[in-house]
Amino acid sequence: MIYLKSVYTVLLTIYILMSMLIPLAGYNKLLFVALMLIYGAYILFVKKEKKFEFLKLTLAPMFIILIFVYGFIRGAMNNAVMELAQQFLLVTSLFVLIYPIDEFGIGMNAILKIVAKIYIVFFMIYVIYAMNVMEFQIPASVNKIAHSLDSRLLRLIGDTLHELGSGLMTRRAFFGEKGSGMQIYLGSTPFMLVLTDILFVDFLRNRKWSNLVFVVLALMLTFTTGSRTLMLLVPASLCILIWLALDRKKQMIVAGVLGIAGIAAVIYLFNFSTFFSMEERSNFVKVGHMISYFKQLEMKNALLGEGLATIYYSAGTGYELAHTEITIMDHFRYFGIPLGTMIWVMMLIPKISRKSLDWRNWKIWQMKEEAVVLLLYFIFAQTNPVLFNSYGLVVVLWYWNILFTKNKKEKFV
Repeated sequence: MIYLKSVYTVLLTIYILMSMLIPLAGYNKLLFVALMLIYGAYILFVKKEKKFEFLKLTLAPMFIILIFVYGFIRGAMNNAVMELAQQFLLVTSLFVLIYPIDEFGIGMNAILKIVAKIYIVFFMIYVIYAMNVMEFQIPASVNKIAHSLDSRLLRLIGDTLHELGSGLMTRRAFFGEKGSGMQIYLGSTPFMLVLTDILFVDFLRNRKWSNLVFVVLALMLTFTTGSRTLMLLVPASLCILIWLALDRKKQMIVAGVLGIAGIAAVIYLFNFSTFFSMEERSNFVKVGHMISYFKQLEMKNALLGEGLATIYYSAGTGYELAHTEITIMDHFRYFGIPLGTMIWVMMLIPKISRKSLDWRNWKIWQMKEEAVVLLLYFIFAQTNPVLFNSYGLVVVLWYWNILFTKNKKEKFV
């Protein structure tokens, strides 16, 4: 059992790391199949008693998969893009990994701390590589440092990541011509929000200074991504986590300071950037998506949905789409508002019982930091398609793993 746990932990770590670095590679699918086959073989041939006791942990994965199956069938009857519908349906199988993770006593938090450090190192290498192969409007001193760090090994790693379709480098400015115009992505860059916060929570609890070094590096790298949501949420999440670590009196003082600073930052961004401007193409498109959804909303599709990956006309793009960057709106459109809401509630509260309905018994209140990280990533997913894919659902598995571990200690689940 110990050997099986070790093998499974290593494979799961490699799978998550590959999903972060090269999400488009076929290796990830093979690793996922291997993980499922190993657990299936364990249940059928190794575990002698109570083979299906794992279902007592939570039925949330099964309910979510059933909702997607319903959407898939309904979509097939409504001229959906079936290739995309199959992709969305298969992604939900990732939820099932919570069963072997719990069965083998695997700590997702420990895995993600390892993955975070490796990912940040590779992302830093790729950013330096991008600065050496592409011209950006950045300070001369930064450019000079990047050129001094250039080497054959760095070029080899950068070229390999680029050829694997993992890296992206282009220009994108939010502050007119004076902006850096830098937009660099490596694999699953949006997930850096979660990775950075996990390291920072560990630093706050255990004072591991090496984690703080990686947090600072990640914060700096965030501003090379050109992602407005990421550039706003990463610093905001760090401020919230610091606030949660303070006593009540200090929280009130810091809340006032952060509130004033936040208002000042929003005013500045409104007046001196295109962050919230409708002239910015991305903002225009997303608002157009939402307006078109409400214009086409009727009682039937509000309740039952139109089906997974069905097409609708968006004024944002000016043509028909099967999915948008606004995840929850897509779910309402696919499954209807009741089932769409249920998916998100079950991800946050995966097990509901008569005992759990009493908020004093539910250990979510003892893991405020983890809940904040999950909710912030959910917010991220409202304007970016970063949740229902090979890496996005890892945050749900991480959250569930911590939640069930805490509750088991209290013999609650």
